[in-house]
Amino acid sequence: MYDKTNLPPGIFTCRSLEELNLQWGGAPFRDYEHKGLVLPDIIKLPSLKKLTLRDVEVHELPLESFIARSPGLEDLHLIDSAVCLEHIKSKALKRLTIDGSMYGPDRMTISAPNLISFECTGFSLEDISWRDQPSLESARINTCGRTFGGESRFTGVLVHAKKLALFGCDMKVILENELPTCSVFENLVTLEIGKWHLTKDFYVLLRFLQLSPRLEELALMHRQLDEAAETEGMPTDGMTFQCPFLKSVIIQYSEGDDGIDKLVDVLVANGVSSDKISVTSYEDIKKRAFAENARAEEERPKQKRAKKNPDWEDDDSDEQSNPDDSSDEYDPDDF
Repeated sequence: MYDKTNLPPGIFTCRSLEELNLQWGGAPFRDYEHKGLVLPDIIKLPSLKKLTLRDVEVHELPLESFIARSPGLEDLHLIDSAVCLEHIKSKALKRLTIDGSMYGPDRMTISAPNLISFECTGFSLEDISWRDQPSLESARINTCGRTFGGESRFTGVLVHAKKLALFGCDMKVILENELPTCSVFENLVTLEIGKWHLTKDFYVLLRFLQLSPRLEELALMHRQLDEAAETEGMPTDGMTFQCPFLKSVIIQYSEGDDGIDKLVDVLVANGVSSDKISVTSYEDIKKRAFAENARAEEERPKQKRAKKNPDWEDDDSDEQSNPDDSSDEYDPDDF
């Protein structure tokens, strides 16, 4: 937990500190006193490599001070923080996460030429621009806007990536604008894409697959949106693709969504074996996750007991591993 009034100021001037995680987890919804939880005035952490700020108010000057006085800072993660920044600038930065905000800037410029990993959730892409474009190895972008009117070539920072996860309606729009003239994604191995109505508009998917000759794993997140959130589809007549290294395709959808079979047919028609395609609903995923969590909760007391007493044996486990004659195992002699 981070409270400027209680946290020892020496933490922010510790010469040997390599990782710092500041978190304010107790602030209730619409707690306007939250704005008092700010970074201290004096910061000098010469050994710092990783900084995570969660539920902390972040302004331009304190963050610049963190970066300037932490020359080895490679990982910066701003999570659910009150971000008010116009510029993030660092030549040493390699990994950047911006996940949600209490209030955002009108426009943020990122100048980090050596950045290799970028994660962004909850921002509109028209709020972000790049200076000294990096060559990202991985990116995960889940946008909140519906349109994109920026002038920068956003795909320029993505084209050399090995792993991409691109979600949101304004991401769809920017890809429609830039993929027609985009370079080939020569290194791309894993692609997750969607959270828009994939079965109404195949253009972005087909064009991306045309530009991804080395793709091995593909995940498609279908989401049936209201008409106001959708944009007109682009023509796909005659479009084909070849992904000879593709090993698996996962399609996720909501129960009741239309056109999933059409999406499968498009993939199969372009040489993707139906054996490699897995289709599952978000509802089934939630049910499996709930069941796994329930099993984990059941096992937790047993694990604690076994840790305290190594000689303790679970009778239920013995019964499962050594079933007796009264078990439900199929035996043809019983019939």
